[in-house]
Amino acid sequence: MFMDNTILFYFIVATTSLLTVAAGVLVVLLKRKVRKAFDDLARSFDSLIKKTAAAELERKLTDEKRTQAEHQLAHAQKMEAIGHLAGGIAHDFNNIITAIGGYASLLKKRMDAKEPSANYVEHIIDAGRHAKMMINQLSMFVKNDQPQVELLDVHSVISASISMLPADVGEGITLSADLKARPSFTSGDTTLLKNVFLNLVINACDACEKGTGSIAFGTEAVTLDSGNMLCRSFSIDPGPFIRITVSDNGRGMGGEVLDRIFEPFFTTKPKGKGMGLGLSNVWRYIETFKGAIEVRSKPGEGTSFFIYLPLIEIPTSSSPSAPAVTSPQPSRRTILIVDDEPSVREIYSEILIENGYVVHTAGDGREAIDILDKNAGAIDLVLLDMIMPRMNGTDTFHAIRTRFPQMRILLMSGSLDQEKVASLLQEPATAFFQKPCDDEQLIQHVRSIVVSPPAP
Repeated sequence: MFMDNTILFYFIVATTSLLTVAAGVLVVLLKRKVRKAFDDLARSFDSLIKKTAAAELERKLTDEKRTQAEHQLAHAQKMEAIGHLAGGIAHDFNNIITAIGGYASLLKKRMDAKEPSANYVEHIIDAGRHAKMMINQLSMFVKNDQPQVELLDVHSVISASISMLPADVGEGITLSADLKARPSFTSGDTTLLKNVFLNLVINACDACEKGTGSIAFGTEAVTLDSGNMLCRSFSIDPGPFIRITVSDNGRGMGGEVLDRIFEPFFTTKPKGKGMGLGLSNVWRYIETFKGAIEVRSKPGEGTSFFIYLPLIEIPTSSSPSAPAVTSPQPSRRTILIVDDEPSVREIYSEILIENGYVVHTAGDGREAIDILDKNAGAIDLVLLDMIMPRMNGTDTFHAIRTRFPQMRILLMSGSLDQEKVASLLQEPATAFFQKPCDDEQLIQHVRSIVVSPPAP
């Protein structure tokens, strides 16, 4: 009996130990599985957080880029609308300047230079010249003037622009250049690009402290892809560009100024120190190159302009310029002036009659056709304004050429939008001048075409 109890005791102890070991092993296995499960869950959670954060960051960056692109597009559309408005104002303004300047020039010719009033007339003429310069700037803003497209070296233009700075501009300010782009050729109007650089440098000088200011030019070759917001905002083709940087360490600008910096007539300069057309013209000039421009600035941290111009990898020689043409001497001819503005008709009539021409005038296209019908073969040249009521310049041009195919026509306009003029200038015996022009310029334009061969 005692032996049976002993055996039972050892059996229970052995069984308990085995169960304890098995339980321990099971607990270890369960802990490992739970830990692995928790580790897997933690890794999955961490990966989810990272993916969510990355997606949110990408969404935020995309939204910022979209907002910036929309802002640039809205600005471009606003600039276009302002351009149309400026063109309409300039048309009327040019007619007024034509009359004022023309009559003042005639009065000066008929006055004794020693008369006290002669000085007043000279002031009127000077004021007219100043107004004409302002119209010319508006002309460039609205892209009226056709750029002289040629192959040009951007680095050479930068050097030439710096050398053109007046002596009092940039005094006490350091100018430097780090021109890395190779090659550095683009295609466009050299004069316009010089004006871009001069405008930017002069503005930078105004923003810098004398003695501590610095302005730096830089260039490098970059590639803009189709997804770049500059390509979308400026409607330019993707591809290789030369990026030109003009940076200064001046006082910088805040967001309110940056939003309006390219608007015409917006300026932060004191009254009388600027018309606010410099940077608006820069914007338009860059568009003629099929390029883009952006600006970055913060108050107290300076300003950087970034200009992108299409890069020409393989330069080719440009065509030589045509020799100047000397105007022939005047001869007695008969001219018909067609303009809806009475003051323009009167002053141009006075100038032409004084120079020996016979003059007829018409206030619109229909009246011009009637005069031509009544004087068939007697009129040598038609001076034709492009913007008139009842029958505009384009319709009048075609009506004249239909009835009088050989008629010489000298187009003129105070408007800044000359797309229609460009197509008419493809016709023979046709020329154009922009109003306002002084008496000498008018006579030169008339002489150049009135002795030319008639249209075939």
